[in-house]
Amino acid sequence: MEIERDLKEIVYRLQNFSGFDIAAFKQLIEDTGELVALKILARFYLTTEETITNVKMGIENDDSDIIWKACHKLCGSAELLGFKSYGQKSRKLNLDVKAMPDVPLHMNELTSYISEGREIMKAILLSFPNLKNYL
Repeated sequence: MEIERDLKEIVYRLQNFSGFDIAAFKQLIEDTGELVALKILARFYLTTEETITNVKMGIENDDSDIIWKACHKLCGSAELLGFKSYGQKSRKLNLDVKAMPDVPLHMNELTSYISEGREIMKAILLSFPNLKNYL
């Protein structure tokens, strides 16, 4: 079955990805079922892509509202899927940028956040080549 094969590949490849909590991902599978977990992961990929685009746009336009709203979108889903540290960074940036809307003040964290998001997206694509089948 395609779902089982896709899950095995994802688990096999992502378990070695730095910062990925395989136990959280397995818990998601147990709680929602295999198909739903795969759909959540596929959607997370797209949401991460949108978030990175929006954070970059917020930086270019010096618009903190765009940035904190973009980061807010990933908090829970990143943690739920097992990308806990990225989810925590999303939550922290969301709160920090909202509290202190001076974009240049957060540039180091934002640059690191974008880079880490790209690495996560790369890892998801490598482990989940059938991602588009679950959107």
